[in-house]
This record gives sequence, C-alpha cells and structure tokens, in this order.
Amino acid sequence: MTSMKMYFHGSRTDLLWFKSWAPLSPGAFAGACIGLFIIGLLDRFICAVRGVAEVRWRRATQDVYDQQSVTSPSLSLPGPKCDGVQSTTSSTNPNGSVLFSPLATLRSASTGNRLVPPFIWRIDVMRGLLKAFQFAIHYVLMLAVMTFNAYFFLCIILGEGVGEVMFGRFASDHH
Repeated sequence: MTSMKMYFHGSRTDLLWFKSWAPLSPGAFAGACIGLFIIGLLDRFICAVRGVAEVRWRRATQDVYDQQSVTSPSLSLPGPKCDGVQSTTSSTNPNGSVLFSPLATLRSASTGNRLVPPFIWRIDVMRGLLKAFQFAIHYVLMLAVMTFNAYFFLCIILGEGVGEVMFGRFASDHH
C-alpha cells in the first residue's frame, strides 16, 4: 500500500473509507466509482425530499396554528417586548396539554404575526432525521474526496450534477 498522496492523482488502489475497501481490480474500481456517483445522486434526492417535506410541514404547521387560533383566539398572553419582538407565554387547551412553548409563540410587536412555527414532534423529529442522514452522506462524500483521487472526485461531481438535474426543481434552499 502506498502512502496517501496530497494532490489529485489517478491511482486506482486508494482506500475508500475502510482498510478492507481498496479497489484492487479494475472491476472493483469501476464499482467504487459507480457507487460514489449513486451516493452523489442520493444526496441531491435527499435534498429534494427535504424541500418537498418542508413545504408540506409548513402547510401542516400553518393548518394547526390556524385551527387553534380559530377555536381559541386567546391562546397566549402577551409577554415583555425585546428588540421589537413580543414574547408570549404558553397556554393549555381544555385537557391541560401545552399548545405552544414560549419560544414557539414569538410574535412581531408591530404586526402580531408569528415569527417561529410551533414545535410539532412528528415534523421536527423527521426534519432532524433527514438532516442527520444528509450530513452523513456529505461526510462520506467528503472523505472520498479527501483521498485526492481524481476519478472519485469526478464521479461525485457528476453524481451531484446529474442529481441536481433530476431532482433540483424539488429542492428547497436547504442544501
């Protein structure tokens, strides 16, 4: 095994993530390149999934807020103003569960509009899981690029580019 090269090169024996993952044959190297291309596609697909999900979550959050504000117009009590933002305290519904946290009910002092959407477990946990998965993909790709293998680099760039062509219109501004 050769030492790691700190410049772009075309060696076909670089380790990929694990010591045992050294593509030693031309077929194994091609498979590694195809796998990196697919992971690049997957990265853009997950970005698109998050974009579509964010739109749906925003609608669901707004629906929950609209429904609660119609059924209970005095959901929160005004709190102190700080930098033009008025905070409110949490309130409870008739069965005693908390509807909003103090942070989630921040409102603009001038317009009264909501600045922060309410915390909803099923939405916010899923958002966190998708982001964690996306970060894992980013770091896996970063480690592959850090081998300085020009073929790996090009396959990742091509995968990201083709993935953007395929899924970019669905993605939001979350990368």
